[in-house]
Amino acid sequence: GDENAILELFKLVFKNEIDFNYWNWRYQSNPAGNHFIRLMWEGDVLIGHYAVSPVKMNFFGKEDMAALSMTTMTHPDHSGKGILNKLALNLYEELETKHGFKGIWGFPNKNSHCLLIKNLGWTDVGVIHNLTMPININTYRQSEKIKGSKNFSGKHEKKLKELSSSFNMNVIKDVKYLNWRYTLNPSQDYTVFNYADGDQEGFVVTKIYPSNIQSGAYDLYLMELGLKKDQLGLLKTFLDHIMHHYNVNFDRVHIWLNLWDQRHIILEKMGFFPEGRSTFFGIRNSTGNENVANLKNWSYSFGDSDIY
Repeated sequence: GDENAILELFKLVFKNEIDFNYWNWRYQSNPAGNHFIRLMWEGDVLIGHYAVSPVKMNFFGKEDMAALSMTTMTHPDHSGKGILNKLALNLYEELETKHGFKGIWGFPNKNSHCLLIKNLGWTDVGVIHNLTMPININTYRQSEKIKGSKNFSGKHEKKLKELSSSFNMNVIKDVKYLNWRYTLNPSQDYTVFNYADGDQEGFVVTKIYPSNIQSGAYDLYLMELGLKKDQLGLLKTFLDHIMHHYNVNFDRVHIWLNLWDQRHIILEKMGFFPEGRSTFFGIRNSTGNENVANLKNWSYSFGDSDIY
């Protein structure tokens, strides 16, 4: 019932708008659970907001609940009063003591990073670097072995589970989660490209976004890379097909991949290198296991962030 006030505060603080359908998708339709939001009011005026989005996670072989830290907002007339601290600590207490959440994690921006670490019990996991490869060709070939779709099935869940099995920490990306995150997302257009040739199967999930370097060109984001180490030779075939599908001028390809992922070195050899925006990655860890805050233990992708 407070959605209108929340959306108005977002517009005031960020000079931008959130579509109501997006808000409803993220906070009301999440298969892992409904919204966890704290609001602070002065009379009828909303002056503070903090929200998290619940997510099922693998913590060292055990499935537990955690939460992705989301939008923090303070009314500009009430900054400097510690509103975020009060809202966050109140919400964290409920999540940890009442609901048994094992972690609140996310990718804080430069404005909130210091506050989370200094005042709210967060620990740095690391800094995630954006891997980028320039696209230097203008002619792309379609592959009959690759088909695009919008929906996910058990084979996608199985592949991602296999790929994350060498890590101790990851979001559990079952079919319900994947279709919610990508297919039902009202604000972004994602496509899953599936490769099949006998027993050889793989997929990638993509979105495109206007390039901030080359006018009139687009960047391709690999949201999920459903290819094993020995399948990465197929990536060139995928890229040719994907770019033929979108039929626009491309500048660069982007991906998030842990440095300790065995596929990282192969992508380097293909021409991917760290470039552009890097991202803080942190967690408020309630597991009692300090290794949760070690980046080496995490499998992650663009899809884990609410930004992409």
